[in-house]
Amino acid sequence: VESYLGRFYCQKKEYKKALKIYQKGLTINPQSFVLLYEIGFTHLKLKDYNSVCKYWREVLKIAPYSILATEVRWNIERNDRVFDSTKK
Repeated sequence: VESYLGRFYCQKKEYKKALKIYQKGLTINPQSFVLLYEIGFTHLKLKDYNSVCKYWREVLKIAPYSILATEVRWNIERNDRVFDSTKK
């Protein structure tokens, strides 16, 4: 439920509201790689690249063979210059 409501707020560009909803979902299921992905994606919209990396690393750790992990890898490769700056 939280992922759908969070996406609704993201589509309306209400990213802070979306993050609150996603975080609430994580308190219920901290291993939800879907919520972790969505939180990372929302932080990407906010240009908070350190947080993107934090949450997307969790996706790769929890569900390395999922379609969302593939999406994470693709996004990181596509934006490698942005994400390289978070390693410093």
